[in-house]
Amino acid sequence: MNLRAAAAIAALFACCTLAPMSTAGAQDFPQGPVTIIVPYPAGGATDLVARLVQPKLSEALGQPVVIENRPGASGNTATAAVLRGKPDGQTIVLTTNAVMTLNPHLGDLGFNPLTQAAPITRTSQSGLLLAVHPSVPANTVQEFIAYAAKNPGKATFGTGGAPMQIIGEVMAKRGNVQIQHIPYKGAAPAINDAVGGHINSVIMQIASITPFIQSKALRPLAVTTAQPVKTFPDVPTLASTFSGIEGVNWYGFFAPAGTPKPVIDKLNAAIVAALKDPAVMQKLTKSGEEVIAGTPEELAETVRRDHARWAEFLKQLPDLKLQ
Repeated sequence: MNLRAAAAIAALFACCTLAPMSTAGAQDFPQGPVTIIVPYPAGGATDLVARLVQPKLSEALGQPVVIENRPGASGNTATAAVLRGKPDGQTIVLTTNAVMTLNPHLGDLGFNPLTQAAPITRTSQSGLLLAVHPSVPANTVQEFIAYAAKNPGKATFGTGGAPMQIIGEVMAKRGNVQIQHIPYKGAAPAINDAVGGHINSVIMQIASITPFIQSKALRPLAVTTAQPVKTFPDVPTLASTFSGIEGVNWYGFFAPAGTPKPVIDKLNAAIVAALKDPAVMQKLTKSGEEVIAGTPEELAETVRRDHARWAEFLKQLPDLKLQ
């Protein structure tokens, strides 16, 4: 690890050590109910993770755990409010990689994720998958790039959000071809248009697109994870064609900077135990999530790495217009 990376991780994790707490104080935590802020609507993927963890977390902490949904501004506003709050561990946020690592490059969030957040744990992650309509004469990413080169104006890709668009745009840039981006509000309409042949490719969460791959309504070309996934072990990674193009959706718990380390450690132990409960793991896996249940240090490194990765992608796309 170079000095710059080490400094970034130290800055990110320093929040857990800046506010010491007496042994008695750590033992007394929590003082009353713990609130988990979910910056998205009830019923969504982030909310699902929070509600699966909630009962076991409450049991471990010996206090009620309340989930409060505060959707809006792509999760930025509620996340910022928590991270600007009192650093006592009583209110924490379950947020996403987009909020913590991509959105900071797109505008002022009201907080710096590298210095104003105390990482607790990453809960789970899911990769993305590039798939094409069966009519497209491509079984590999290289063949899809060749198709786009030979058919100017015909190659398209649909997505349901900024991370997927950026990955598709970087792929086209690295392949030196034009692939028109078609934006959608969510996974379902994008996948439906891909299945119907209205667009000829789509980049979407693996869990959302799996049934259509299994039914052969769409053909998989690549996943955006670092390694092939268990669901489709024969599908190569996008990085095997274009080095460095990786991206996953992950969820993580954070507290405000300055939260005492004993409190962070207690929250981490309780949340990790909840995530490793067999029933919780089974439900998360069934929903397409890979359970992570890592350390605060691991999450700090993940934030730093992904923050730098999105910055590099955006440098490659100076004329990008997010849709």
